[in-house]
Amino acid sequence: MKNNKFLIRNKKLFIISLPVVVVLFAMTILFTFKDNKLENNLNSVVASSGIKNVHTLMSSSARLSLSNNCVYKATSNVTLNNGAEVYGTAVLYIPRGVTVTAKISDASIYKGAAGIGVNSGNTLIVVGEGQLNAMGCQAGEGEKGQDGQPGSIGGSFRTGAGGRGGNGGYGSGAGIGGRGGYGGQGGLGGYNVYGESQILTGPIYVSGQQGKNGIKGQTSGGMGVVYVLGTVYVNAQQGNSYRNGQGGACSSPTAGVLVVAKMSFAAGAGGGGGGGGSGLLGRKIGAGGPGAGGGGGGGSGGYEKKVNSVNLHTGLGGSGGAGYSYGQNGQSYINYGRGGKAGQGGLPGDYGSDGQLYSQNGRSVSGRNGISSNGKIAQLQYAVTFANRENGTSDSLVYLGQIMDKVEVPTREGYTFKGYFSEENGNGFMYYNPNGVPVKTWDCVGDTTLYAFWTPNRYTVLLNKQNGTGGDGGITATYDSPMPTISVPTRY
Repeated sequence: MKNNKFLIRNKKLFIISLPVVVVLFAMTILFTFKDNKLENNLNSVVASSGIKNVHTLMSSSARLSLSNNCVYKATSNVTLNNGAEVYGTAVLYIPRGVTVTAKISDASIYKGAAGIGVNSGNTLIVVGEGQLNAMGCQAGEGEKGQDGQPGSIGGSFRTGAGGRGGNGGYGSGAGIGGRGGYGGQGGLGGYNVYGESQILTGPIYVSGQQGKNGIKGQTSGGMGVVYVLGTVYVNAQQGNSYRNGQGGACSSPTAGVLVVAKMSFAAGAGGGGGGGGSGLLGRKIGAGGPGAGGGGGGGSGGYEKKVNSVNLHTGLGGSGGAGYSYGQNGQSYINYGRGGKAGQGGLPGDYGSDGQLYSQNGRSVSGRNGISSNGKIAQLQYAVTFANRENGTSDSLVYLGQIMDKVEVPTREGYTFKGYFSEENGNGFMYYNPNGVPVKTWDCVGDTTLYAFWTPNRYTVLLNKQNGTGGDGGITATYDSPMPTISVPTRY
């Protein structure tokens, strides 16, 4: 038995005799084939433009700031209990099997905030294969209008002032986009009217003051630019509506009457202020909801002095402000023409810009059709270098969340190509199969090197015993590996 330590370099080898085998392998040692040095240059020759600052997205109770030129990658389920705000251009990457939820838990602090705020001039890129749930803050409640004041007959005669209108509620935040506008202020009630305290003959009439109109609600915040790329599923919901404000009451008119020497003195009560409207609804993806109008102020009561007659001239109640629906009107009693007029309720604000939504191949996102995009945008473009190869594609541009282009398969004498992997020797994740076809979407942030994985070929070697007997008639040899031990033949 003899152990041969030589390496097989030829794909076919037919041995005529054992001495010839030795001679052939000796020649192989003396005249080795020239090996091509494997290319391991890690410097890509293509330029990439993708954002390379990477942060791991973590759950948070405070509102999260998504900073300019940063990628936020979720590696597990994340809950943002008071949502997030984009500043500049930010990327939210959500891999397969991961869910990110953004909502507003503390409306007292984040009034009208969007689930993920993308105000005009900012850009959010959502990419991946996971799921994003985003809900804006609910709309604000319209305030109750103030009650009108009663008239006074003590010391001097004073009519009751009208009640102030309630402020309008703020609009609800968009699921993704702009914040809700603030509500308009309620109008002031009509001022008190003072009358004479001494007894005079003849009638005196003094009309009440008109209440001020409620103020129009504020325009809502507009949205900037949003991309939804890859197969990520987005469920965006605007905040819910809330209650309208109640109208203010009118105080009882019986408190302001005095009869002296057949003269009647009357100081009417003020009308109640109108309630503010509830804030309007924001978009699912787009602008927030406008603020509601403030309620109108109630008119003040009228003043009257006349002979043997008592008529209380109460102010009219203010109108409710307009919003998601109108607030209630303020109350008033029967008026005889001398009470102040009511202020009108304010109008709701206007919607801000809905911005631009781009989506993969123009698919609908939460009910809104996007502008079609193939996902190959500059912020997600990275360079890949293919290492541990002799030929074939040297480098390529890839895009986060997108299927890569097919590559030219490399070749290597004596070896079979098994694909490109994230680590050497076939370790890590496979990105390209042996045919050069991508097997997954690109999920690496930054320029990356992929490594070719090779397996040596195995060959069958026939041994011609040349009339010898015994011994092996053939072996299986592996390229670049020591030859196996054989049983030698004998011949007499």
